[in-house]
Parts: sequence; C-alpha cells; structure tokens
Amino acid sequence: MLSIGASHEEEIDRLLSAANGRRTTRVLTRLQVLETVEEALRVGYALRTGGSVDDARAQSTLCLAVKTEKGVTVGIGAARGASPEPGQLWNLLDRWLPDGSAQSRQRAQSWARRVREKHVELPLDPARSHAPTRADAALLEAVLAEPDALERRRVYADLLQERGDPRGELISVQLMLEQLPEDDDRRIALGEREVILRSSLERSWREKFQDHVIHLEYRRGFVERATLHATALFHGVEALLETEPVRELRLIDLAPEDVPRLVLAPWIKRLTALELHHLNRRDRRRALNNEDVARLLDTDRLRGLTRLDFTGHMLDDTGLMIFSHHVPTALPRLTALTVSHDAITPVGVGVLVDHLWFQKLAALDLSSNHLGLGGTALVANAVSVLRLKALDLGSNLLGDEGARVLAGSGRLAGLDSLGLYANHIGPYGARALLDSPFLSQLKRLNLGGNRIGSVAAKRLSEKSSA
Repeated sequence: MLSIGASHEEEIDRLLSAANGRRTTRVLTRLQVLETVEEALRVGYALRTGGSVDDARAQSTLCLAVKTEKGVTVGIGAARGASPEPGQLWNLLDRWLPDGSAQSRQRAQSWARRVREKHVELPLDPARSHAPTRADAALLEAVLAEPDALERRRVYADLLQERGDPRGELISVQLMLEQLPEDDDRRIALGEREVILRSSLERSWREKFQDHVIHLEYRRGFVERATLHATALFHGVEALLETEPVRELRLIDLAPEDVPRLVLAPWIKRLTALELHHLNRRDRRRALNNEDVARLLDTDRLRGLTRLDFTGHMLDDTGLMIFSHHVPTALPRLTALTVSHDAITPVGVGVLVDHLWFQKLAALDLSSNHLGLGGTALVANAVSVLRLKALDLGSNLLGDEGARVLAGSGRLAGLDSLGLYANHIGPYGARALLDSPFLSQLKRLNLGGNRIGSVAAKRLSEKSSA
C-alpha cells in the first residue's frame, strides 16, 4: 500500500492551494486527488481536471497521477480552463494524448521520472507480513457465512488492526461512514483515508490477476461487487470469490463450457446479483444460447439472486420461454431482470408477461431486441397489476404508436424510470408520453436518439430539472 503521511498531505494541500487560487469553480479537493491516485494504481496513470469552460482567460485545476516502481507521482497545477491539458504545465507532456496506449503509458512514465516541479511523490509502504492465523480463518469464515452480520466484521477488524493489517482499518472506516450523516464534518477525513486503504487492497488483487480484474467495489471492508473477465474464472481468479463475500458479480464473456462449473462453485450461493455480459459481438458462437440458460437455471444454488442480467448473448424466444419456466423454483426472489442485445420478439414477451412471477419484478430491461409495437403492447397491457419501478425498452423500433401505447397504460403508473432511447419516436409520441396522466410520477424519461422536436425537447428538459 502507499505510505501517505502528514507531510505528503500537506504538500498536496499546498499544490492544490496554489492551483485553485481564489476560484470557487473548476477546482479539485484532496479527496479527488486521492481518487485520481487510486485510479492510477489500477490502470497505470490517471488524469482529472476541475472542468472546462469556453473562456480563454479562465483556469482549471489539473491533477495527473502516474504509477511508478516506487509509488505514485502526482502533479497538480492550474491549466487553461478552455482546454486543460498536462502539456500546459509540463513541457515533457506537450501534445501528450492519454489514450491508454503503450506509447502514452511510456511517455507518462518518462514524465514521472523526470518531473521537477508542481508534483509530490507518494511512496509505497515497506512490505509488512500479515500472516493469517487460525483466529483469522475462523472469523473470516464467519463473515463469509453471514455477510450482513456487522458485529462479526467489527470483531474481525479489531483483530486485524492489532496486527497492523490495513484491512482492519478499512472495515472500521467504511462502517463509520455508513453511520455518519451526510453533513458530518468527519466524513471528509474518513473519505480520504478510505480511498488510500481501499486502493492498496485493490492493487494487491490487480497485481495478482492483472487484467482479469476489471473493477472491485469494497463495502464494509470487503469486496462485495466485482467485475471480472470470465476467461480466468477457474484459473486462479476464483480465489477472490472464495475469500471475499462478493454479493454482486459481473462476468465478461463467460464461455458456454464453463456454465456447469459456475453453478457448482460454492461461492455462487452468496450472490444476490449475477450479470453475464458477452461483449465480443463478432464471436457469437462463444455467447450463451438457450441450452446454456437451461443449464444455468437447473440448480438450487441461485435461489438468493434478486437480479439477473443477460446482455449480448444468443437468447431468443425459446430461451426466454425456458427461462420463464424455471424462475419460480430456481430464482424465487428475482425482482430485476435484464435480457438486452438479444433476439427477443413479441412471441417470447407474450409468454414472459403471463407468468405470475413477472408481476413481482421491480425492474425490467428488454432494450435492443425486436419487440416493436406488439411486444410493447404486451408489456403495457399485462393482465395483472405490475410492480415495475424501472422499465427500459430502448432501441426496439417502437415508433410513435408504441410510445402512445405506453402513455395510455395504467399498468405502468408506478414507474420511476422509463428508457425509450433510439426508438424512432417523434414529436407526436413524445407529447403523448409527456402528457400521460399515468406517467406523471416519472423521475427519469430517456428519449435520447429520437427526433422529438424542439418543443418536446424543451418540455423534457424542464421535467428532468424539476
């Protein structure tokens, strides 16, 4: 982990004070600097500005953090507000483009080695041994068995802090942040400390598994949400899922042959959310198909799931029918469902809405399928009362008539969020949605990618800012 002492914090504050000046806008705080450092530890370097403005005389605070062998080099200064770039502060980075390429990374590393002004070095802490004991193993097992038992985490935190393990302090800090009100002055210092502790722990996982770990979210001192490349799921990365109480898991490009191994994994029983995303659209043969869905749900290990997400796979109407049939026994707690970027038509939607469990859904995402007006009407005119709070039917060729059907549906009166982007909706359909007495409680209406006209666009903007 990084060793950030009082002298480093003072130097960061000094650089920020000089860069922020007397401005109250386009400034950065110490917490934002530490978050930039955390991102640099994950990806190699990170750049953040206070924002930009179309004014050649204005300035904006800029922070650049670059990970090195010795720690992280952090540069802070005031750049032009019209287009803040590192090259304005350091000639070494003139015309530098932070595009994530190897060349970009090498130039950032060169800057970190040679920079002499407007910067601070945050060193790595000398490695310390935190060898686990039998007591550690027993308490960790207790936390994994009951992730919601806060007292078990507090006891584990006390044991770790006695031995100087940073995980113990992170548990205590995050638990305290949960309890403090938003306006409590102590939140700023605790938030800064949380970033430092969390970044060091995440860095250790990333060094072990490299690019297979995409994102980790710590809650109450442990990883509870993880985004991983599924290609390495059973080649080492499962160690993370076995030792952290992960409740929400997103797997990228899960191979069909790994589905049977996934449902047999012991840690899968802890999950409350499972997202299976296929991003390699060019290789549809590696996406999950209808048979894979049947294999996935032919188990009692997913009964704790409240949210399930299939995005970009080979699911068609038959797959949706298979899924709908298995839900009552395999997913009795399901309240949020996503089947997006697939091949669902009104045929599959008709079967979906007829199931009793469909009435319990609070969130439904069927975006980027082939629903058209027919599929939209089936959802809007479901026989039973719906509990939906969020509905996404984006990119389904609904047109004005589809928008009108939704606007006239009393079944959707409880919606807080409605996504209808890229649906060939014009001014007529937009006006019907905005005037609907059943959708008056909407807090979010997404009509992006539709040609709704200036009048409807203005009304939508006013509704969103109200």
